[in-house]
Amino acid sequence: MADQNFTAVMVVVSNPVDILTYVTLKRSGWERARVIGSGTVLDSARLRQLLSQHCTVDVHNVHAYILCEHGDSEFAAWSMTHVAGMQIDEYCLICGQCADWVAERHCIEQEVRNSAYHIINYRVQPI
Repeated sequence: MADQNFTAVMVVVSNPVDILTYVTLKRSGWERARVIGSGTVLDSARLRQLLSQHCTVDVHNVHAYILCEHGDSEFAAWSMTHVAGMQIDEYCLICGQCADWVAERHCIEQEVRNSAYHIINYRVQPI
């Protein structure tokens, strides 16, 4: 692709995504803005889904992000998390569903972080 002088953007969707995005960038010789790794996009979607279920709110009303490198070092950007147009901490005070929001938050974040391992370890059982 790099040899064809395309003006496109390459999106790397693979594992390990961060390393392969870096290799793709270096091998292509393209500028950084044209080589993008999917990174934590999937994990951010997982976080939004889990929060949607936990808060019993449609996923379209949840805005949340996983940041950093995909994998064990990733973290949820709780200060940027909004549910139904409210910052998550404000929403939880009004909602009252969580007895211990800090513990709930930790469990949700761990579930997102570990979800990739569950997929990797998944094995189809014979019938």
